[in-house]
Amino acid sequence: MKGMKVMYDYNGKIKGIIISAIGLALTISEKIHPWAALPRFSADEHLAFFKWVALLGLVTIAYSKEKLEDDRSTAIRLRSLQIAYMLQTAVIMGMALTLSHSTEPFDASILFMMAAIGIVMHLLLFHIGLYFDDLWEYNDTSTLGERLKNIGRNKWSLLVYLAISGAMLLSLTIFA
Repeated sequence: MKGMKVMYDYNGKIKGIIISAIGLALTISEKIHPWAALPRFSADEHLAFFKWVALLGLVTIAYSKEKLEDDRSTAIRLRSLQIAYMLQTAVIMGMALTLSHSTEPFDASILFMMAAIGIVMHLLLFHIGLYFDDLWEYNDTSTLGERLKNIGRNKWSLLVYLAISGAMLLSLTIFA
């Protein structure tokens, strides 16, 4: 396999931001005051559905290209995915060890939270590496100042994305 060639275009990122924002808003509203859009489903089923909508938006963002997709952004995407995978695997192993010695029942909602945190961690590492971090190993010879000029092209989408990511992590921590 030569690499991942099938990705959404940049519009997929915008759609993903909208989907995850809607899912997050509905999750928070369901958690604050339970309501039922479909009466035959319980409040817990609605909450789980809204969490899945938010997670679907995050996955859509993760599988979307940047406006200027090049070898550098592909290398940063690979590195951030690798770091997020290793950290998530370490957390899973730690949880498995802890839960194997516990007598309390296992709450399956932790699995959803771990998947969401893994995706958010990947996206944050990718965007920090792409726009802010001078410590990533790049093949180009541009300076930090030249790379920071790239923020101007995507600053509003980046700010919206960072706000949604922070709100998602906060809500998953508080409301899960």
